[in-house]
Amino acid sequence: MEYDYEEGYFARQKKLEYWKAKKVFDGKYLVPLIDRDAHTLNAGCGLFVEKDTLRLGDIVCSDISRSVLSKLAAQGLKTKRADLKGKWPFKDGEFGQVLLLDVMEHLGHIDNFLKELYRVTSKGGKVVLGIPLLNHWRSRL
Repeated sequence: MEYDYEEGYFARQKKLEYWKAKKVFDGKYLVPLIDRDAHTLNAGCGLFVEKDTLRLGDIVCSDISRSVLSKLAAQGLKTKRADLKGKWPFKDGEFGQVLLLDVMEHLGHIDNFLKELYRVTSKGGKVVLGIPLLNHWRSRL
């Protein structure tokens, strides 16, 4: 499947405000949950990779968008293209930690997704999920 974010997606004011707030939230609440030393997959990473906020060392960023991955690679990040609705291009048990931040709400049917997530996460590995709570009352004001 070919997919790229539409031009200007990441320049929208509401998106930028959301990502600024998310960075503060991640720094406060997500950092205590993660293992900074684990081989980490940031699945469906998008352009705003939490590497700096979370201070992760060994991270692979995956996304379906070739243009996003190109921009991340230009920043020195390891990237791998993956359609999370299909077979993931990673080895069994490859990652000690998988980050799924603002991803699951885009997937629809998740049966295959969960099988692949289980397959690529090492035994005893960690999965960190984050789903935007856009229907929260503060988002409505």
